[in-house]
Amino acid sequence: MNNKMYKRKMTLTFLGIHIAINLLVLLIYGTNHPLSQVLRGFPTLAKIAVTSLLAFVVYAIFGYFAVLFKRTIDDIEGGIDFASILLISILALVFCILFGLMFLPKPYPLWIIYAAINPIFANMFFDTMKTDWVSFMWIVSAIIPSLSIIFGMSLRLKHLESLEGK
Repeated sequence: MNNKMYKRKMTLTFLGIHIAINLLVLLIYGTNHPLSQVLRGFPTLAKIAVTSLLAFVVYAIFGYFAVLFKRTIDDIEGGIDFASILLISILALVFCILFGLMFLPKPYPLWIIYAAINPIFANMFFDTMKTDWVSFMWIVSAIIPSLSIIFGMSLRLKHLESLEGK
């Protein structure tokens, strides 16, 4: 297969994982995750750290199991960089646009859009997002999903390599 086909397959895998996680989180919690109630009084950095850790684990598990459905290692390595950059770009662009629009009057409904695109993170700051630049640190919500999927996939690939070596 050519490189375009690998990129397309990996991009669809990344987007599929992200959409599957989004649907599960939205179906289970909607826009009111129980952890958001626990973190309500915590500073922004603590909220970001706890939410990033939770999301990292969830996305890494999905990335780990995504390798099971690939036939060859070329299917995985062929387009992983393009797919991860594309997912980061989409999430970062949407976040930055919504953050910029947040400085307009009555910005509350805008975050519903981000809650549909990235609910693990958006549920945590949905009610508490403020119009200050410290809140911009939530931009890590655009990076964590891709890095976690790559981490989960690399763990599974290392496991497969160790099995082949025996």
